[in-house]
Amino acid sequence: MSAKPVDVKVETLTEKQRRFVEAYLGEANGNAYEAAKIAGYGGNKRSLEVIGSENLRKPDIRKAIDARTQKGGLVATREERQAFLTKVMRSETRRMNERLKATELLCKTQGDFIERRDVNMKVDKNEQREEIESFLEQLKSRKEANTEENQDETINPTPLKVVDNQ
Repeated sequence: MSAKPVDVKVETLTEKQRRFVEAYLGEANGNAYEAAKIAGYGGNKRSLEVIGSENLRKPDIRKAIDARTQKGGLVATREERQAFLTKVMRSETRRMNERLKATELLCKTQGDFIERRDVNMKVDKNEQREEIESFLEQLKSRKEANTEENQDETINPTPLKVVDNQ
C-alpha cells in the first residue's frame, strides 16, 4: 500500500496563512521571511523572520505545505480548481463580486457559454451564377450613372478601361 497524501482543508487556514503557503512554495522559493512579507504580515525584518519561522511550525501550515509538495507542486488539478471555485461561489462570507466571478469561471470551465452553430457553406451553382450576374448588373448601372455625371462636368471624358489580370 502506498501512503495517501494528507489533505488539508482550506477552511482550517486563514487567508494570510493560505497566502503564506502559496508564497513559500512559489515566489519566496522556500524562504519563510519572504513568504511572510509577500503574504501581508506586518513588521520589521526581525518580526517577519519570527512570524515565518512560527508559521512553519504550525501543524496546519506544515500539512498544507507537505500536501502541496506531495501532490506535485504548484499546479492544481482540474478537480481542485473546480472545488475551490465552488467553495468561493457558495461562501456567504465572500463579497458578491467574488462569488459571481467564481460562478463565471466555473461556467467557462464547464463550457456553459459556448454557442454552437451549424453553418452550411454549400452554394448551388445556379444561385452563385445569379448572384454574380446581379452584382455585375449593379456595377454596370453605377458605371453608367458615373459616366453620365462626368460627361456633364468635363469637356473631354476618357473612357474607363477594364483590365483582366488573369
